[in-house]
Amino acid sequence: MEMEDLRGMKPGPAQIIVEEVDKDKRQSHKAKGWRRITGKDAKIRDGISTNIFSDPWIPNHHSGKPQLKRGVSSNLKTVNQLKTVGRDSWDRELLQELFIEEDVKAILEINSLNQSMKDRVMEVRVQLEVPAWLLLPATSIK
Repeated sequence: MEMEDLRGMKPGPAQIIVEEVDKDKRQSHKAKGWRRITGKDAKIRDGISTNIFSDPWIPNHHSGKPQLKRGVSSNLKTVNQLKTVGRDSWDRELLQELFIEEDVKAILEINSLNQSMKDRVMEVRVQLEVPAWLLLPATSIK
């Protein structure tokens, strides 16, 4: 998730809580602050702890999960199985065999691969501070 830190600016109406989750240790570290969201973050590194079809791991993608081509099935489970064996690069041929073109392009843009580091997931929750009168139905405001 790319975020622009806005420390030094006055807080606005939305408070954003960023939570980094270590999937292996099931620990979280929270940081509160006023920030602007500009995208998603999917830090795929070794790919071992990220499920291809159930975890949203593709950044700037409508679902975060790849879609298989029509008529194609796969027994692959984790993202590391989509990488070239022993290297920090994608198996382009395998990706093109399995997934629709749009998803292959999005996956190939992920350049955070590093087999010596664990995957990292950033979850963002937005908490809005809204004046009570904004929650009233439009007909009750005069």
